[in-house]
Amino acid sequence: MLTLTNKQVPPVYELAITKQGLDENGNNPKLLNDVEFKLEKLNGNGVDATFNNSTGFMHGTTKGDGADAGKCSFENLSEGSYRLTELKTVDGYNLLAAPIEFTLQKDECRINNTVQKNMVTGNPAEGYTV
Repeated sequence: MLTLTNKQVPPVYELAITKQGLDENGNNPKLLNDVEFKLEKLNGNGVDATFNNSTGFMHGTTKGDGADAGKCSFENLSEGSYRLTELKTVDGYNLLAAPIEFTLQKDECRINNTVQKNMVTGNPAEGYTV
């Protein structure tokens, strides 16, 4: 008898961001380029210093033209908890009031321990996009 065993590969995630701004009345969405973000992986004691080849964080800037404007992404993320901080925004707009902490696990994205519906697409074999 021949027994073949394959080990499941841990799923990977891509965090895809589209940054938009609104006018002073909360209307007229506009895609914003040149907005800078920092993504950190968290562990029980704070920031995971071994994340991203021991740099401790990933840096991303929105860019693109037309429908691709205002976009950036962070790829090859493993399951775990993360913190996204907006470092710089476009003149005339406010920075996000606080960093966003979230958890990627079992094909879900959780913010404040609440599953965010319809935010994760994909599958374990091909990866997920958040």
